[in-house]
Amino acid sequence: MRRSPADESQIRDLRELTGFSLPRDYLEFLKVSNGGAGPLCIEPWAFSIWSAEEVIRKNLEYRLNEWTPNCFACGTNRGDDFLMFRKTDDTGAVYIIPMFVTSECDALLVAYDFEMFAMACGVEPV
Repeated sequence: MRRSPADESQIRDLRELTGFSLPRDYLEFLKVSNGGAGPLCIEPWAFSIWSAEEVIRKNLEYRLNEWTPNCFACGTNRGDDFLMFRKTDDTGAVYIIPMFVTSECDALLVAYDFEMFAMACGVEPV
């Protein structure tokens, strides 16, 4: 389900609050759809990307910086796993990590970059 685009002020606020460089393709995605949810034609088969307004709040609520300080969640698989970036990875690769994890070593690669991930969004698995 696509949402209305994020406006420039929402994107600017998000960039300022994160403290690291968000993947360019992720920010472009938010300019087209400020979050969204639906099927995914690659594993984990479903996605829910948080809006620019909720992504910082969700990372704080789930205390992700305590458990996975080098990671930043951008959504979920509509289940018990986060979709996230590694703050130190400039490729924008998307990983999945269990919500109740205590180590980022458990992160599994979903897509090599956010553009690849976005191309799989909204496409039913075969």
